[in-house]
Amino acid sequence: MLMQRPHTIAIFAQSLDGKLSAGVDRRPHFPSGSDSVHLQRQVASCEAVVMGGETLRAYGTSVRLQDPQLIDQRLQQGFEPQPLTIICSARAKFSPTLPFFQQPLRRWLWTTPEGAIPWQQHSGFEAIWIATDWDLSARLRQLKSLGIRSLGILGGGKVTGAFLTAGLLDELWITLCPLLMGNSMTTPNAVLASLGRSDLTTQFHLLSWNRQGEELFLHYCR
Repeated sequence: MLMQRPHTIAIFAQSLDGKLSAGVDRRPHFPSGSDSVHLQRQVASCEAVVMGGETLRAYGTSVRLQDPQLIDQRLQQGFEPQPLTIICSARAKFSPTLPFFQQPLRRWLWTTPEGAIPWQQHSGFEAIWIATDWDLSARLRQLKSLGIRSLGILGGGKVTGAFLTAGLLDELWITLCPLLMGNSMTTPNAVLASLGRSDLTTQFHLLSWNRQGEELFLHYCR
């Protein structure tokens, strides 16, 4: 039976103790150049990507494909040169002057009625999806109805955790970086700390692993 939603792939790097960055709204500096290349490859396989407001504020940009070969491969598959970027944020409080809004890519916003207010008269987003709840299944079905078959989840932990809690993650690509971030209250934990429930058990299977330098690239599927 065909899936009624896009195939979903979560892609993120974390420290040995499961941290995604050094603090809220702070860009992580621990992934290497190898991880950047890996991220580009995985994003190139997706028709669209989702990222949270905290991740947007931390980076200021989305992932923009720069390898001409990857872009050519997308065009041969019938994809657009750059994936559609969907920002998922209840408050949608980020500056319209961020470099993100100058990147040559399509931008959508998933938000609440309150979060949508500042963006109704702003041309930064091609489309704004407004809902009072976070029914991710319904949103994914709508994406599939629009022809989107593959979706990358780029974080942060809250967004990735929401997809995992809803049982909507098909694959995980985790880059394990060789450092410990410590137990700071301001240090965002990885996906598990963002689930908001302790009774959830999701079984994944290791498909492959690869070592580059001191990093491990782990690929899991359900």
